[in-house]
Amino acid sequence: MNDVIEYQSQQLPDTLEDLTQFVLVNKARLNAYMLKLKTVEKLNTAQAIKDQTLKDSQEIASALLAAEQRIGELLLAIPKGSGQYAESKNRPMSKNTVAKEMGYSKDDVSSYQQMAKNPEIVQRVIENALANGEVPTKSEVTKNIKYEKELKEIEEKGSDYLKEQVKEGNKTIDQAYTEIKNKERKKAELGTRVAIEKAQERHEEFQTSKTVSVAAVAQDKKDSATIANGLMREVQNALKQLLFIYAAMSGRDKDFSMLGKLDPDKKRELDSDISKATETLRMIRREMN
Repeated sequence: MNDVIEYQSQQLPDTLEDLTQFVLVNKARLNAYMLKLKTVEKLNTAQAIKDQTLKDSQEIASALLAAEQRIGELLLAIPKGSGQYAESKNRPMSKNTVAKEMGYSKDDVSSYQQMAKNPEIVQRVIENALANGEVPTKSEVTKNIKYEKELKEIEEKGSDYLKEQVKEGNKTIDQAYTEIKNKERKKAELGTRVAIEKAQERHEEFQTSKTVSVAAVAQDKKDSATIANGLMREVQNALKQLLFIYAAMSGRDKDFSMLGKLDPDKKRELDSDISKATETLRMIRREMN
């Protein structure tokens, strides 16, 4: 049986394009042979014809599985984001682009790569099918890969009690696997709830500190505004007095013309004081805003 599998592997095409064509053609051939096999089994056909039809179907199916496994190996060899199939001279194709060019779906890529990662399971399925007079199928390979994965998780994560239950046949692999996954889910849910509670606590603490901070800033602003308003009133009063004196001494206000004509030095002094007062008033207003 191993000779048959080895022979089929040696007869496979080398390139991804040729392998893809090989798979498409042999899927169609296998469908035709499976229909023929069902027909000869129902009819009163000579046993030799039945045996030959079964053998042909087994060989085509075995070659098909070997080709799909080989496609998976080639896909695994393509790094993510690049590939051996060039889109251009300077930019290689990504694995997704290669898959798209070959017409593979995401499920195809996943199943091909899983087969490549588990060649011993592919071989075992083929051997068992040939030994039992059956046709090996990809669905059986997928089922066995899933079974092995679940069994491994039970061995790694299952309790001694659970392992014993499976060993004694009291629980199926699926039941034990589901039990492990339910425990993991509950653990994850508990961890999520704890994380959410901690996040809520941190959020509340932040909001509290933020409120305190805002209140403190508001109080500072209020205090600053009070001080600024007081200063502004003082400056405004001083400016009014300066302007009043300036107007009176310049003779602009007839009621105070008796104060006499403004002396040039005094005028410069008043001008300077008025400028300083005006600038101080502007500065205070900017600070308040």
